[in-house]
Amino acid sequence: MSYDVELTKGITEQYPGHRYAVDLWEFTAIADDAAECLSNYEGDDLVLFNVESLSGAAAESLSKYKGQLECQNRYGHVDLQTNPVDAKQR
Repeated sequence: MSYDVELTKGITEQYPGHRYAVDLWEFTAIADDAAECLSNYEGDDLVLFNVESLSGAAAESLSKYKGQLECQNRYGHVDLQTNPVDAKQR
């Protein structure tokens, strides 16, 4: 049995001053409003390892991020453009 550890908007609001990269490896799910906050992050990189699934709204928000977005899970690299809803279906 696996449990989602969701990245929330409150957590994302702790990262506005990080200039270079934010590594969010411990989260397996991202709330829609958290993804919207991350899309406005001004750092160079967002590293989202272990993401198991995203809603379509979260994937769309993350696609607006201007820096480099790295999204992987235990199944490998996740391409949010070709498979935005469920990263497990690779």
